Amino acid sequence: MSTQRLFVTARSARVVVRAEPVTAISVQSGKAESVGGDVEVSSASQAVDVTVPEGTDVVIGVASGHVNCFGALGAVSVTSQSGNISVQSAREIDARSASGSIEVGVCDELCRINAKSGRIDVGTAHTVEATTMSGRIDIGGAEHSNTSAVSGRITIGSTGVPDIVARTSSGTVSISVPAGVTPTTRLDSKSGSVRCDCGVGDDGSIVVVTKSGAIKIESRS
Repeated sequence: MSTQRLFVTARSARVVVRAEPVTAISVQSGKAESVGGDVEVSSASQAVDVTVPEGTDVVIGVASGHVNCFGALGAVSVTSQSGNISVQSAREIDARSASGSIEVGVCDELCRINAKSGRIDVGTAHTVEATTMSGRIDIGGAEHSNTSAVSGRITIGSTGVPDIVARTSSGTVSISVPAGVTPTTRLDSKSGSVRCDCGVGDDGSIVVVTKSGAIKIESRS
């Protein structure tokens, strides 16, 4: 893990952070300043491009602009008023967007995501906490997840004994669990079909509540 941290503040600019096998942070584009051993980069409208050592902790705040993080990072915190956020790999993630989609490849620990308007897409993570007002949530694989969508579909793949809570006002919820897993379930749809293909037992728990939308729990081979 890098001892340096990177802080980026941009008004209206694209931000690119690349984690590579280097020993120090280097700034290719943006106004840089060293503060207490950390690096602070700011920009009004010029694109920001920074290379950091693998495992570096990164904090990014953008008023308007896309954020792309490549490589294996440490703790990543991104806030964007308007713009898409993409994080390829990190130890932990806290990403928030008022308007824009959020995409995560791999998160080793906690992945916390909040999108007021936009799609949330997580590849794999240990734990996912995701909320969107308008947009769908897709989680490829997670051990623990707590998701909610006011209007949008939720799709979750459990990687082991499930610990899943999913809530939506309007939208279908689809969950898949490994073959042979038999969780405790609470499935409540006010208006929509409910289907559970897996056996019911005590292998973890699945709680799904939706006002309008179908619920489907399936066992995958």
